[in-house]
Amino acid sequence: MIVKGSFRVGGASYAVEIDEKDVKSALNQVITLTNPPFYCDVCKNNDPDRFKLVTNKDKEGNIYVSIQCINAGCFAKCNLGTYKQGGYFWRKPFEKYEKKASADTETNAEKAPFETDFP
Repeated sequence: MIVKGSFRVGGASYAVEIDEKDVKSALNQVITLTNPPFYCDVCKNNDPDRFKLVTNKDKEGNIYVSIQCINAGCFAKCNLGTYKQGGYFWRKPFEKYEKKASADTETNAEKAPFETDFP
């Protein structure tokens, strides 16, 4: 069965079409994808125009989909999760985005702050 849906996040419109043999599975996917959360637990934003969808693909080929709050620089994210048995869900609550330190940054942080400075 083919199930179609559409939704809007921020200034972008999306259309999805799911082709699954199992009707419930198709409905689960379309309903979940077309109903992302529009309430940020970090900054209390609930304006649908102040969110955007973002994706990321890591080195192993895993794809991550999130909805991100863009209200006044908040940038908190809510990720799309996958059940082991199949199907999708939006993880709750929104979590504040924190940039991870790279290995170089951690190594440099351990060094003495003024080891190259001479009197």
